[in-house]
Amino acid sequence: MTEQEIRERTQRLIKRWERVQVIGQGWAGSARGGILFNPTSASTSAVGGGVFPIGACCFTDGSCTNETEFECTADGGTYQGDGTDCADATCPEATGACCHVDGSCTVTTQIECDGTYQGDGTTCADVDCTHTGACCHETVCDIETQTHCEESGGTYQGDGTDCDPNPCIVECCPDSFTGFFGIGHYLVMTEHTVRTAHVEPTAFSDGCDVSLDITTVTTIDPLTCDTEVTCSGSAISSSPNDPSYGAVCDYVSDGFGGCTFIRTSGSGICNPACSEACTNCTLSVDSDTQESCSCDYSDPTTPANVAHLERTITLSSPCSP
Repeated sequence: MTEQEIRERTQRLIKRWERVQVIGQGWAGSARGGILFNPTSASTSAVGGGVFPIGACCFTDGSCTNETEFECTADGGTYQGDGTDCADATCPEATGACCHVDGSCTVTTQIECDGTYQGDGTTCADVDCTHTGACCHETVCDIETQTHCEESGGTYQGDGTDCDPNPCIVECCPDSFTGFFGIGHYLVMTEHTVRTAHVEPTAFSDGCDVSLDITTVTTIDPLTCDTEVTCSGSAISSSPNDPSYGAVCDYVSDGFGGCTFIRTSGSGICNPACSEACTNCTLSVDSDTQESCSCDYSDPTTPANVAHLERTITLSSPCSP
């Protein structure tokens, strides 16, 4: 029961109490004027016209009380007839003002209201449904009242706001990748690395060979700024003098937003350095969306020792901040 309903019922009870009259067996008076006892008339029969019949009285808020027809009318209810009872009476369901999402108003039951119900007994003259604005349910925009928007889990954009252009679509996450010249924003970064190397065995080393081709793709959600990393590729390492050094490895997600190597065969190192030279190269800017580098190495003292490295970073899926 709402606070308004409690106040209305309390007022009806006060009015009913003020109309109570006591006549007969020495008692006389009313609740408003006071009740007195006269001993000299205490033995007389009761007077006052007998007992008034009562019946069910229905109110606009859907409630019901058993009272006389006079009391029911005075209380603003609808009398259902002498001898009727609230336990059996079918009172009309409570109605109230219903503010629709387009700002219009009708009086309906709470169940029938397809907008925001303003409470039992309210009328359209009592409420203001005209304050509407854009309501965002993720990327979907509708014109609604603030109450309806927030109750339905939306985000109210303010009175008078509109869905054209759609304020619910954020074209680009603030944390998106910036172009290499600072021009434009991008949602996808692809890193591709290729490396090969060969080192001859020596008296101090068993030598090694490595072949690696891996790709890391980082994607940013334009609305939530959440990142997703996918990893692909493989690496193969071996040593001519030590079979246990060899390994075949897959490049996969580590489950923590990064990538790692998982050995699928062998017991060696997935990504050995294998050559001190050419493990890194200085990236150069090829365009606003690409950086790359390439490095070739040959050992002047041991020509068979060679290494090659290529690395490319590419931005794609442009958006506007």
